[in-house]
Amino acid sequence: VFDKDSVFLFKQPMTEAELATGMMQVALPVGEYIFMAWAGLHDNSYECTNLAPLDTINSMNVRLCRDTTKIRDHKCIIDNEIERLWYGEMIPVNFTGEVHQTEVINLIKNTNTIKFVFYSVDGTSEILEEDYRFELVDANGRMSYKNTLLLDDTLNYEPFYTEQLSPAGMTAELSTLRLIEDRYVGFSVTNVNTGTK
Repeated sequence: VFDKDSVFLFKQPMTEAELATGMMQVALPVGEYIFMAWAGLHDNSYECTNLAPLDTINSMNVRLCRDTTKIRDHKCIIDNEIERLWYGEMIPVNFTGEVHQTEVINLIKNTNTIKFVFYSVDGTSEILEEDYRFELVDANGRMSYKNTLLLDDTLNYEPFYTEQLSPAGMTAELSTLRLIEDRYVGFSVTNVNTGTK
């Protein structure tokens, strides 16, 4: 919760009971405020700016945690299923104190799971999961208070799950953060035995 001039006042996590209903109560004195919400900010998955009194809303950002020991070609490897993350739009609230008010914050999903299914064209050539590396490359791991992407490391998203469907087919699933139109995202399939992409 921020004041009308975008100065941070406090944050209030939802309780289990509130999560079950999707509603929470916020006690406020009469005044004008700006509300915003993030859903899914688990400490082991995301780093969120720890705002202090007098900090402004534009200093807030969220960053995907990454294991800096997992690096290939100067890119951090993300090969786990990413915790779902939603961004709640900022809304102005004018609390008069005359009645209980209900305000709605719409959420935008910031995470994706992409599933690829590969089969040989002739249906007989082998496609073995251990022979291929799947990579989706983007620098999309850090978001601003407006949910826009900020300057970040280039991330290499790789499958958290693969399955051999048959000798001639396999599937791979990977998690990513927001993929944005008009922004370059690289996807490659590499044969690890030959290096062919």
